[in-house]
Amino acid sequence: RHSGVRYGLSQALLAATALTARRLPAQVLADEYGLEPARRPIPLFVQTGEERYLGADRAILKGADGLPHGLFNTMEKLGAGGEGLLDYCDWLRRRIEHLGGAEYHPFVQFDTYGTIGAYFDMDTEAMADYLAALAERARPYELRVEGVLEESNLGGQLASMARLRRRLGERAIPVALVADEWCNTLADIEAFAEAGAADYLQIKMPDLGSLTNAVEAVLCCQRAGVGAYLGGSCNETDISARLTVHVGLATGADYMLAKPGFGIDEALMVMR
Repeated sequence: RHSGVRYGLSQALLAATALTARRLPAQVLADEYGLEPARRPIPLFVQTGEERYLGADRAILKGADGLPHGLFNTMEKLGAGGEGLLDYCDWLRRRIEHLGGAEYHPFVQFDTYGTIGAYFDMDTEAMADYLAALAERARPYELRVEGVLEESNLGGQLASMARLRRRLGERAIPVALVADEWCNTLADIEAFAEAGAADYLQIKMPDLGSLTNAVEAVLCCQRAGVGAYLGGSCNETDISARLTVHVGLATGADYMLAKPGFGIDEALMVMR
């Protein structure tokens, strides 16, 4: 019953089926679900871990589609008044401009692990003000913020994120919210999609178990008009990373987490 066991077994079964049929795993999945595989590369989002400066430079030089995650998981990293993240965003924008060239236009995504909500006492207007300032620092690059707040239960998470998302829309603040906390199972993903609580939902593939659940999750997002982000863990294997690519191609997911590891190079080498 462990999701990790189901995750591994489904990878083995998909690989065996593809070998037997002499087809790519993406084609096997597309046939099973009546889908047309994507004819474009699925964008890859890299994570720097604690090496948020050196890692960002490596990601920019390698032309990553999205960066840096940044691991802003404590109040200390967020900084007093959120200035730590604001200053880092300023630095990141300048590095993209300096190292990336005129043709390079990645999206910027930070994972803040609920620290923004905690710092501003879950005040919707204060969080919106802060996100507006962050978006201004990121301009002209698209900004996505993952884990902006964390409530103590799923119902509270849905309500608070939906309220914040509505306020961002009312004020035309160009920030996309990415669901992470409390978005773990297929039922959770369906609840987030129905509530309109985020612009993108992270589909945590190891948590979902079988790869078929990941496919169902992407299709759920697409039916609801919500972005599908095929995520997971830096602790995954090269095998699960490669098969994530096949799930992404079969379903046309919006983007994928580059994995395994925090080193940038290994994940891009495996998944590109």
